[in-house]
Amino acid sequence: MKAETMIQQYQRLRQQAWSGPASQRILSELGYLLELSRCQGGCYDTELSRQLEVLSCAFSRDGAITTSTTEEIEKALAHLTNAAKAITMVCTAHAHID
Repeated sequence: MKAETMIQQYQRLRQQAWSGPASQRILSELGYLLELSRCQGGCYDTELSRQLEVLSCAFSRDGAITTSTTEEIEKALAHLTNAAKAITMVCTAHAHID
């Protein structure tokens, strides 16, 4: 699956299934991994495409993203933990208190 199609599939799932802790958890994790893969030349695209398809099929079948589906996908992608944690993110904010 092309990266653009993967992102469209991810965005569709976010729009349709963003409710409940299991769906928010897995969609946040997959969103991070999609961006990580993009930044690293698409090296995780094949695996992410497979797991997005698993998630999409499970959502169509069950009408929701379940905890068991979330855990199944997390287990399948567990080997990416070190790569995901290797990035240091610095967030900075600025506000006026008027």
